[in-house]
Amino acid sequence: MFKPFTLFDLPESYPLNENERSRIFRYVDRYAETMEGAWLHALNYRAIKLKWCCGMTQENGIMGCFAAMTDTIYLQPEDVYEAVPGSAWVELMAPTLIHELRHVWQWRSNPLKYLFCAIPVLREITLERDAREIEEHAQKICDKLMETEDSWKFELAQRRKHGNS
Repeated sequence: MFKPFTLFDLPESYPLNENERSRIFRYVDRYAETMEGAWLHALNYRAIKLKWCCGMTQENGIMGCFAAMTDTIYLQPEDVYEAVPGSAWVELMAPTLIHELRHVWQWRSNPLKYLFCAIPVLREITLERDAREIEEHAQKICDKLMETEDSWKFELAQRRKHGNS
């Protein structure tokens, strides 16, 4: 049965553990090193609270949200997809986190403008368009990083298998 995401789902959320935070921020840090990610230097993004929210599901299509009132970013947890624990879900969520961090930046840069632009029709052509463009670039960076890490892990496994560590 379809259950839409609402703000009432947020209190049931739980924080990312230290390992998850470390893994996802490794990708955010790499994105912040790019010219397109330079805006992140205006944020103390590692201080922002991150939580998994089970109200975000594949069915309702919500991957993340920023709650300005609590200065928290909520993300869809991997168990929603019944992924294998320890999978790359955290890394796959990095572009979504960067999208939500852009909303944090928008909010902190100009709260009145953010509130005005949050009106449903305006939201899609202002706040979301900007955040989607940021996410698209971040997706490319994160994909390259994952590909590189996967290739390196494969190479290490092959070396160990053949006794060439």
